[in-house]
Amino acid sequence: MGEKHNRQDSLNSSYNTCTAYFSKSDTLHIDIGLRGLLGGWGFDISYQNKRFNTEGYKYSDVVYQGKLDKPQHWVIHQQLTLDMPGYKVGDSLYGYIDFKAMERNELGDTIVYTGKGKFRAKVKNDRFNN
Repeated sequence: MGEKHNRQDSLNSSYNTCTAYFSKSDTLHIDIGLRGLLGGWGFDISYQNKRFNTEGYKYSDVVYQGKLDKPQHWVIHQQLTLDMPGYKVGDSLYGYIDFKAMERNELGDTIVYTGKGKFRAKVKNDRFNN
């Protein structure tokens, strides 16, 4: 008999990671997605003083030659709920995101980013420390 799923996540969502870290000492970044040497996709939430912005990313190891355009981003909608108004290194962070954004990338392709769901992470001092 088949397995019943209650979650509406895509099959690849189980590979996503969530990392929360500070940059410029007062900006908290929450990175949700998949990053590797050969490529990655996901989104980054920048949070400071109860204000935030969400930006999607998608990249690969393919190198393009010639003139490339500067990427452009448009947020269609974004909603963020966090369990606390502020964080410090070592805190556990729990949240919910619902957003949709578009990007015109370096090649002129249009990419639509969407994210909706709960996430959690432990806040670190910088992106690469454990």
